[in-house]
Amino acid sequence: MYYKSLFEYLKDEDDENRLSIIEETSNVNGYYIRAKLIPKTNCKCPICSSTNIMKFGKKERVINDDYISNRKTFIILEYNRLRCKDCLKMFNDTLPMLEARKSISLALKLNIIEDLRSDVSFTHIANKRHVSIQTIIDIFETYISYDRAPFGDVLCMDEFKNLKHSSGKYAFVMFDPNAHIIIDVLPDRIQANIDDYLYKIDWHEKDRVKYVITDMSESYRTLIKTHFKNAVHIVDCFHYLQYVEKAFNDVRIRIQSLFGDNTPQYRILKRYWRILSTYYIDVEGESLYNPIRKKSTDVNQILLDATAVHPDLEEAYSITQNFLSSVKTLKYEEAEVWYNEWINTLNDSSCDEYRKLKGMFLNWKNEILHSFIKFGDKRLHNGYIEGINNKIKVIKRVSYGYTNFTHFRNRIIHIVNDYEFVLKYVDRSLIQRKKRKRK
Repeated sequence: MYYKSLFEYLKDEDDENRLSIIEETSNVNGYYIRAKLIPKTNCKCPICSSTNIMKFGKKERVINDDYISNRKTFIILEYNRLRCKDCLKMFNDTLPMLEARKSISLALKLNIIEDLRSDVSFTHIANKRHVSIQTIIDIFETYISYDRAPFGDVLCMDEFKNLKHSSGKYAFVMFDPNAHIIIDVLPDRIQANIDDYLYKIDWHEKDRVKYVITDMSESYRTLIKTHFKNAVHIVDCFHYLQYVEKAFNDVRIRIQSLFGDNTPQYRILKRYWRILSTYYIDVEGESLYNPIRKKSTDVNQILLDATAVHPDLEEAYSITQNFLSSVKTLKYEEAEVWYNEWINTLNDSSCDEYRKLKGMFLNWKNEILHSFIKFGDKRLHNGYIEGINNKIKVIKRVSYGYTNFTHFRNRIIHIVNDYEFVLKYVDRSLIQRKKRKRK
């Protein structure tokens, strides 16, 4: 939502004909509006609420307003200094959408805050609104600050590449996929620091969390057992699928290396590795050149010819496709029986690449089985937070990086969380700034 300029607001709200436009001029520096504000007929003293008011001189101020016709706009406003005859206190005529002793209109500030919801740089916003970059930074620091959001039923945890000057290589982010909001962003993923952070949160709130979704990191398992005792730990299916797909690719590369670079077997495995690694139902494409048959054939024929190159590859393809099919179609009630059969399949495989996966699947059995649970009508996964991580990369890239983690965190939450923004002042002295080196 973008706000009207102060000039448009005053004209629209001018019920008492208070605003008198004296002249409007334009030059290379901008658009200038000279106006006069007539006092209200029922003006009251802000101290004693008396209506016994008298004029006590005039004042003039220049207000930097939101642009009109894409030009920098200034309002030169003349208004009255007033005096209460009862308490003898002096005050200025009040103005809507303009803060006391500020040269920028509130409408312009609100529009800048709205611009900051887009993944663009401070410089871009400064050029758009015809103000300095430092003004954008001051408005950002003064008004935009977010506290931790409360936990919901589902909690996603992940990390992303941190700022170059931060304490840890990776930052830690918590996300609520039901409310579609970031709960908080921490400057590192060191387990001791996350522990200290979570210990400060009331245990009643943590006990409300029913499901926690993470990747296959042992530190997350420990955190969940310590802090979210009522929650079911779910491993995101993307991560254990990666292990199986990597095992298949290792088999493919091993078989591929048995043939020379110019052989049709090498070329079909090299050229169509992505098709071989994909769930066959999701494979799409027109006729493609088949190096073995030396002519164009459909995708199914390419898959048959490629897997027939070696018995190990045929077995690996069958194991991988059965696994992908089961993960996509099985229900939670059927998952444990299938899982035990899957462990036996790994154990009986003639490929070392698959036998090595047995230990990992045994170690994460419960968490992987939990990934088949449906919350509502959907299975839970970490795809939501992976999308957030991609947006965070864009925020860093368009700004050419950040040196201040407080700025970075607040900008991420301001862009991602679709809050109804309430204007409030922030104590800027609490912002942790990077120490400058003395020359």
